[in-house]
Parts: sequence; structure tokens; C-alpha cells
Amino acid sequence: MRHDVSDAVTPTAITSPSTAAPNKEDHMPRINEDPSWLLTEIKENPSLCQSAVEALRADLVILVERLTIQEAECILNQVAAALGLKDSLEIQSGFATMLGHRENISGPFMTVNKREDYQFISAHSEGNRAAGMQFASFYCIENSTDGGDTILFHVDNHRDGWTRLRELSRKIDVRSQQLTPGQASILKMRYNIASPNDMVDENDTIVGELPSVFDGIRIFDVLTKTNTSFSTILNCSVNSYLDSVASIDRTCGEEYMSLLQDMGLLRQSASGIGLTQVDNCAPRRIWESGVMFEDLFQGIVHRRLRSGDLIFYNNLTWAHSATNWSPYSGARKVIAAFA
Repeated sequence: MRHDVSDAVTPTAITSPSTAAPNKEDHMPRINEDPSWLLTEIKENPSLCQSAVEALRADLVILVERLTIQEAECILNQVAAALGLKDSLEIQSGFATMLGHRENISGPFMTVNKREDYQFISAHSEGNRAAGMQFASFYCIENSTDGGDTILFHVDNHRDGWTRLRELSRKIDVRSQQLTPGQASILKMRYNIASPNDMVDENDTIVGELPSVFDGIRIFDVLTKTNTSFSTILNCSVNSYLDSVASIDRTCGEEYMSLLQDMGLLRQSASGIGLTQVDNCAPRRIWESGVMFEDLFQGIVHRRLRSGDLIFYNNLTWAHSATNWSPYSGARKVIAAFA
């Protein structure tokens, strides 16, 4: 049955009864790095755009080195246009800036997530299912730190972990009312309700209620079963490790920290640091799925971006992340663009 607000469990206590957190002593992440998924292009290639689009259709990651920011913008605009995503590329930067999530830097490029000392950004694909962002890219202006590596995780649609994840979604309960077009528009713009059909059902777990501007219409944040997203690049539906899935799951933070330790990439102070200090999303994690990375991904692409590097890929089939670094070890300035 659906949990109502009055009997909703405390968010930090939400767990999946069938997927209790594993004993870490019994678990060692086994996700292999596969360089064959990374296509490195040279900017002098006259067919760069065509090659990049073909590589994206093959679900590869594309890297172009030694670019100015203007050259990177030009490549992204050409590739996005070829994929039918040019308008989305232009809109996303302005939209994120308007909401205050990021700041526009140049053209489609915007700032990345802010973080405190020693914090990492764990694996996730940008946005939520309603946003449907198809394409992601990062351009490196500078990285002279002892970390700040980019690790991309390649989704495996045939793994069994996807059915055990949950997504944080926003839904409504209108009782017996019929929504007017005006109400539906306000709910979408103000509350990010993607569709007037997004009604709370018995399979949802309510974790919070928002104040509503409409009498008789209740608005909830719920944990709901994940669904596939349609990839316009691949022309098929795929599982995606979206931010609305990954950032609420404590297992994601645990798995990412464990992976960095295995790869020798985790930076810590002399006195040591716990997960809550290094995990940028720790305050947002409200439940624990118990789903391991190897139950979701088939492998990784790993690169410490250098000045002038542009990397781009399918946002729905690749989850991105950034390792932490030691304070005062250098400077890191990486910017992003999405479509």
C-alpha cells in the first residue's frame, strides 16, 4: 500500500527490505576499465563531426584534445545540430543559470557542481527522467591538482540491479478533481510535475509533502520504481543512472568510495575522512538500495582531463563522476554542457 505523509518513515531510515546493505568485507568492486570505448579524435580531422556522431551512435565516448574554448563550442554545436539537439544545447545552459544551479561561462558551457575540500562527485547521469537530457560534455580549462579525474560508467541494460533501484519523483494527488490546463502548466513550471498524469499510486513511498498553491491538490516527493528513458541518439529505450536515482541512494556513495580506494584515487587528509565528508551528495541520500555497481555497469572509461580536453558522450547510457583531490595541490576548472 501507498505510505501517506502521516505514516511516512523518516527518510534516513528508508531501506529496501529485499536488498539490505551488503557486508563490505564480502564485496570487492569488479568494474574493468576498457579503453576501446574511448575514441580520441584530432581537431584537424575534417570529418570530425561525422566521426563523432557515428561514434555516439555506437555508444562510445569521444575525446578531442588541445582545443580552445571557442573550438570546443564549435564542435559541440555541430555535433548537437547533427543529432537534432541544437536547441536543447542552447536552452539547458540558460535554464540552469535561471534556476541558480550553475553559472553560464561561454556559449553552451556552464559551471560544474561546487564542492568542499576532499569531496568527490559520485556516478550519475545528468537530470531526471522528466528532463530527458540526451547528451553530456565536459571541457577542461585547467587541472593541475593531484586528482579531479573523470570516471565514466557504461550502463549494462542486461544487469539485474535496475529493478531494485528507486527514483525520487514529484507527484500529485488531486482526489476527484479534474486539472485545468492552467493548473497543469503551473504544476509543471513551479513544482516540476512533468505530466498531469503523474499521480501518487500504491507503489510509491512518500518522503515529503510540499505546500500547494491549489486547494484540494496535494504535492508529494516520492520514491518510485525506475523506468527506462528513450535515447534519441541510439533510437531505443535504455536504463539510466540518473541524478534523481543515484544521488538519493547511500549505496551509490559507498560503492564509489570503495571503487576509488581500489583504484588508488581516493585523497584523504592525514587524520582520515569518512564517507559523509567526501561524498558531495551525502545530505541528499535518503535510502539504501544495496545495488552494487557491477549490477548496473559493464565497465568504465577513466581520464584525468588536461587543459584543452573536450569529452562528450550519451548522457543516458554513461554516468559521469569526478574524483576528489588534495586541497592546495593545484587548481581545477572544468565546465559542462548538456542537451
